[in-house]
Amino acid sequence: FIHLEKYRNIVLLLLLMSGISPVQAQRVRIWDRTETPQEVLKRYVDEKDTTDLMFTLQYIDAHFQEFKGQNIFALLNDGAKGSEMENIAYLPVYYSLIRQYYRALGDKPKTLEYALKLYHLLSKKGEPKSILWMIVDIGNIFYFEKDYDQARAFYGKAESIARKNNLNYALSVIYLNYGMIADQQKDYALALRKYEKSCEYRILAGNEKTLASTYVKMANTFIHLKDLDAALRYIHLTEEY
Repeated sequence: FIHLEKYRNIVLLLLLMSGISPVQAQRVRIWDRTETPQEVLKRYVDEKDTTDLMFTLQYIDAHFQEFKGQNIFALLNDGAKGSEMENIAYLPVYYSLIRQYYRALGDKPKTLEYALKLYHLLSKKGEPKSILWMIVDIGNIFYFEKDYDQARAFYGKAESIARKNNLNYALSVIYLNYGMIADQQKDYALALRKYEKSCEYRILAGNEKTLASTYVKMANTFIHLKDLDAALRYIHLTEEY
């Protein structure tokens, strides 16, 4: 996501919903190697030695905040270039880390570039769930650029995958995003229909606890419609959740 203060809360929320990493299931918390992460990456760049490389990439991912201000990302870029020619198994992790780095910098073109690279790579590997969330993430980038047609197109691609795989939680996120687009375009009746659909999918997915994220958007939409009684009702529901 592009960090815009106006949308800070919804950005944080949707990052939690849609932000995935190819290595998040294997978080590494403790560094127990004799070399530093920088030395491991440099050895791979200089010698194509993959010893401890995956461990290192997972460690950087798990401790991203500690590394984002360091020059380690020059090594990640060099490592990714090498992996594009060989050792393609490491590429999803490289691309994911580089994308995180550019997103933290607020570099929109580079964030999109690596999101698209990762999308094409995951598509080749045939990982539908990972592909779905990557497509949603690309849609989110276009959303914050106010290119709503492109955002909707990517959300539509993600919706197709979610339907084929019966992923109700993903559908709930996608319909929330559809509603946000409609809100931005001042089509408040459509926004409410999309939010209601999002709620249905959240319940089907067993994610009632996240209904508050949709209810707060619905309350805001009712305020635009000057239906303050309905807005107050959803504000109270949000508070309860």
